[in-house]
Amino acid sequence: MSNAVKITLAVVFILSICFLDIFLGKTTDKLIYETEEKLEALKSALAEKNYDECKKKSEELSDKWDYCEDKFSYFIEHDELEKVSSKVAIIAENSKNNEYKLALEDSIETKYLLEHIKDKLKLKLNNVF
Repeated sequence: MSNAVKITLAVVFILSICFLDIFLGKTTDKLIYETEEKLEALKSALAEKNYDECKKKSEELSDKWDYCEDKFSYFIEHDELEKVSSKVAIIAENSKNNEYKLALEDSIETKYLLEHIKDKLKLKLNNVF
């Protein structure tokens, strides 16, 4: 293979990685932002100890996370997704059982896990090595 072909392939490969990083990064940021909005709405309802609102918001959060998990499963480690899934399920169950304090603690942990997923996918030098 000639040097020109090797250089062309390398440039195409690098541009493909950059394009995928931008596309997947924007998609991930958007979906995580929407999930965090649902989580914040639930946290507000939990702070007010409003049973009906908590139940409704926890179902919305579960539905949103199910949608996101389907999309994320193609390019995010399943271990990371399972951590968030288990926290969302625990939040929903604690909300249904009027365990507001426990649900609030789990929602804070879930927000941290979502931020971790978002940061982990960024193309940074410390993520590459």
